[in-house]
Amino acid sequence: MLKGPAEKARPVTNPVATMPSDVCRAALRRQVLSSVPDHSHRCPRKGRNMKIGVISDTHIPSMGPEPPHQVIKAFEGVDMIVHAGDIYADSCLEWLGRIAPVESAKSRFAAVAEGAPRTGTTLVLDLEGRKVGVVHKLELLPIVDEIYPGSLSKYPEDQDLEDELVAVFGEPVDIVIFGYTHEAMVETFRDVLFVNPGSTSMIKQSMLLGHVAVLDLNDDGSAEAEVIYLGDIED
Repeated sequence: MLKGPAEKARPVTNPVATMPSDVCRAALRRQVLSSVPDHSHRCPRKGRNMKIGVISDTHIPSMGPEPPHQVIKAFEGVDMIVHAGDIYADSCLEWLGRIAPVESAKSRFAAVAEGAPRTGTTLVLDLEGRKVGVVHKLELLPIVDEIYPGSLSKYPEDQDLEDELVAVFGEPVDIVIFGYTHEAMVETFRDVLFVNPGSTSMIKQSMLLGHVAVLDLNDDGSAEAEVIYLGDIED
């Protein structure tokens, strides 16, 4: 389910852009971490649905010293957080780690300047009996373009999607989490759930308050995801 109309888009302010980085970032990092309640001790709950916060393309610190504070409320009650890449600063993972335990697929050039190639490394998580593949930029041959909403319908009928996902992740997966495009999507295609949470601070290539997603792994073996527009969360 995709929530949040584009006309509600809200600009994101970047307090770091006007301050010398060597003066402000250490102090901002301490301030930000102290403002987030520490739930890093939380363990996945057994015997009930598992709730996962999904986030990507935070671009810290170029988009600010930390993710938008609305993420805290969006991820309230999650058992863990999965970050799909374009992290840039470990402080972002520390910030998220105070909400819930974090797993991430870091982009290959995560520490260099914006604009560099970012073909990501992959991660496979075994969660409640489901295999969840995580990668920053999802490439599904023979589709040559990035995977946007609706792109999966172009996948050839005579091509085996399971084989292609094994080529990407090294093993079959039930759920795919990815990022890179800054466009949120939740689609089920050939029994695989694909989730792109979009970017927290960009919509497409515009600097606007963006999206995250929450993935529910249900006890009956089903899975569902909802995209959350951060602009719908009250300050």
